[in-house]
Amino acid sequence: MPACGWYHRCLASILFRTYAARDDLGIYFFDSDISRRSVFCFSFASNWQAFFVKALGESGMITTIIPTFRRPDILGRAIESVLAQSYGNLKIAVYDNASGDETEAVVRDYMRRDARVMYRANPTNLGPVRNMIQGVNAVETPYYSLLNDDDFLLPGFYEGAVRKLSANTAAMFACTKTKVINIANRSVEMRNQDWAAGFYSPDLDVVKKMYSSHFVPTGVLFRRQVRDVLGPFERSGSDSLYLTMAAAALPFLVLDQYGGAVTLHEQAYSMVGEGINKEPIDLLYEHFLSSVSSVMAAPIT
Repeated sequence: MPACGWYHRCLASILFRTYAARDDLGIYFFDSDISRRSVFCFSFASNWQAFFVKALGESGMITTIIPTFRRPDILGRAIESVLAQSYGNLKIAVYDNASGDETEAVVRDYMRRDARVMYRANPTNLGPVRNMIQGVNAVETPYYSLLNDDDFLLPGFYEGAVRKLSANTAAMFACTKTKVINIANRSVEMRNQDWAAGFYSPDLDVVKKMYSSHFVPTGVLFRRQVRDVLGPFERSGSDSLYLTMAAAALPFLVLDQYGGAVTLHEQAYSMVGEGINKEPIDLLYEHFLSSVSSVMAAPIT
């Protein structure tokens, strides 16, 4: 278990990411007003999709967890990016963190059109991390994925990830590359290009690489066992720390495709409110010790 010793030496620090500007915006178009965005066209679920899900039941089903707070104008984009996936055996669980605005009406409109969409409203605001954690704890399907309300999935993500995980039963999660769209400077970063596609087992080099070039959860499909081994998420909200923990404890796959898009803007979680850069250092350290305990208790081979 060489990776665990590396944790004690290195994982207390927090990664702050910088994003290189790129002129190539790919297929994406966005303007300065994030409430008006055209990305790609979606189609709503049809009768054959509903029949497909009913016939398969829970076998191979994905739960997409979308925690949200007061973003009714862009929440629909996240939901539609899931409904547009070519892999239709899924359900979407939206967790409304006591928004008190049009969020419920937006989600219920989708619920009327597609039975795969579900809604839960918190009576009080739990904070973004606790809201997400309650969603992960409620997962009963074999797979789950995390999608922030201001991000979206790219076509083919679920289909490619499920296909690879089905063929590699030892792998506990599948990572795809991510496009990071910076609204402020109108740039796009193509993350994780330094990763080669393939199967990765926990060792020191893999853990170091994940720590320095971690995948974004938006483009990761998890088996439910990841939650059972590591817990639902790192309580400080650090995706870099959680993915590094996962790489140290569990084998995983890297796919040669882009599965998700993350937007950076003034109201993004990483920049305001309870983002990790706002957490008190004593709370971060408490969460870190809890995370290390989870990794040390994991059955690493």
